[in-house]
Amino acid sequence: MKRKIIISAFLLLAVMVTIESQSLYGSGISPENALVRVIFAETEAALNLEIGNSNFSSTSITDSSKYHQVSPGMYFFELGSEWIEFIPQSGKYFTLVINGEQCQIFEDTEHNSPAKTQIYFYNLATGDEATFHITDKKDAVFQSTSSKTSDQVAINPLDIDFTITMGSGKSINLGSLPMTRGGSTSVILFENEGTLQTVIFEAEIATGL
Repeated sequence: MKRKIIISAFLLLAVMVTIESQSLYGSGISPENALVRVIFAETEAALNLEIGNSNFSSTSITDSSKYHQVSPGMYFFELGSEWIEFIPQSGKYFTLVINGEQCQIFEDTEHNSPAKTQIYFYNLATGDEATFHITDKKDAVFQSTSSKTSDQVAINPLDIDFTITMGSGKSINLGSLPMTRGGSTSVILFENEGTLQTVIFEAEIATGL
């Protein structure tokens, strides 16, 4: 079964400009647009979201996980039995994480350090804090990240293994992460029937916009 959700837009800005800018994620970005990506952590059926002129599909997760340029405005979409409101603003970055019939919306911090790599951590594990740490040394990259929140940090690239340990004592080993100077790696933590799972990807700007 394939579901298609068309999101209606209201109050869209009518003025468009042709000025483009460069970010560490990619080039050709209009400062009038918002940058939006959708992460499908878990869905029971194929799911499509249309936000402005961009399509995000659970059957094309590589493209959906890239930042797409979206006109600022007010958008609504139905997920399960609820309507979700999404209001992206110009020049800001947003990550929407779809986990079952739930949607978490995060405003992201843009990575602007070309000499370092950014790690972005989203904790969607139910009601439990998470510590993101180096596996062997136990040194914390993120200490006690609350459920349904995110953390980010820019560090020197390291070829080491990382582990996430929950307040309950459960843990998941991530191994080494993709790290490049100027790059950004995101880690989404969620639970599937009580088992910890992750989605890991590098930030990019979708082309052909």
